[in-house]
Amino acid sequence: MSGSRRIGENRLISSLFVFFLIHSSIVGVGVLKFQKEILEPAGYDAWISVLFVGGGIHAIVWMMYFALDASDSPADVVQLNKVHFGRWIGTAANAAFVLYFVLGGFVVFRIFLEVIQVWLFPRINIYPLAAILLLLVYYTVSGGLRTVTGMSVWGTAIPYALTIPLFAFAFKYIHPANLLPIGTHSVADILRSARSMAFPYLGFETMLVLYPFVKRPAESQRWTHAAVGAATIIYLFVMLVTLMYYSEGQLHHIIWPTLNIVMMIEVPVMQRLEYLVISVWLLKALVNVSVCLWAACRGAGQLWPIKRRVSLPLFLGGYLALAFWIRDRQSIDWLANVYSNAGFWIVSGYIPLLFLIVWWKRMRKAPKAA
Repeated sequence: MSGSRRIGENRLISSLFVFFLIHSSIVGVGVLKFQKEILEPAGYDAWISVLFVGGGIHAIVWMMYFALDASDSPADVVQLNKVHFGRWIGTAANAAFVLYFVLGGFVVFRIFLEVIQVWLFPRINIYPLAAILLLLVYYTVSGGLRTVTGMSVWGTAIPYALTIPLFAFAFKYIHPANLLPIGTHSVADILRSARSMAFPYLGFETMLVLYPFVKRPAESQRWTHAAVGAATIIYLFVMLVTLMYYSEGQLHHIIWPTLNIVMMIEVPVMQRLEYLVISVWLLKALVNVSVCLWAACRGAGQLWPIKRRVSLPLFLGGYLALAFWIRDRQSIDWLANVYSNAGFWIVSGYIPLLFLIVWWKRMRKAPKAA
């Protein structure tokens, strides 16, 4: 694309690392509490909606790469919007994307602060802790994409290595008969449950900004699909264990089902395993926030004459200020719903529309090329 600037080799990442960036963006704090939201419409058939959404995301990823690969040179969402939607609409859409990524990072950040308040230190003054966590985010994002990528590798390996094996201790308490009979809910119920599953899967759309920073961007598609597939397996595994562990009535009254399961596990060395899970999941949450803020800073730098060393402190300062106002669970849930709705329309509306526009333009050029 003629308007894109060439990115230096020292700023590019291998296509393999796209797996860790995208997977860390998808699997975050949502895995700690998504079960209750998708249970209400579909009951014990909610696990079907996890598979349904996972399959749908693969189709959206294919559309996204179709639009990104259509450019002569690697382009991101900012350049695509300017080319396909014009100057004014494209600029408005790009500003909306910057706001969307900033909001996504804050939602993850604030939800994790709530986890710390509820499960670890109920009486702690949360604002000094928030400032410390934001300093860690600043260090990560200011180091550039390669630093964020390195954190995403550790943010994928360490939490899974320390937490996934813990679920084996819960297997003696599960009741597989809870899943039977299968298919007792209508397709409409499954679709409503799938709609509620939008928030946990959000994050893969950061590839719209990451694309030009991959050495062989077209080859990264398989790693993005692999990241989505691995996330689907994780969500399906956690959902099935949850459904077999709790009754449906219990799940309606539990806010953090995943942490509750871990809390019930007894091992000789540690009595409060949820402390371990929350501590290692902090790394994954920090990576999630860092990827969102890196994307926001990148978009802001292309829209306005503002560099990351200026935009990043502004965004982080806004996070700290918002943390004073967004205090109760109702406000946090409202903000998460706003982000979830925006992400749903980006995934189900914007990306398919962009795909259709690029496909139509290709079809128009095909006869002329012949």
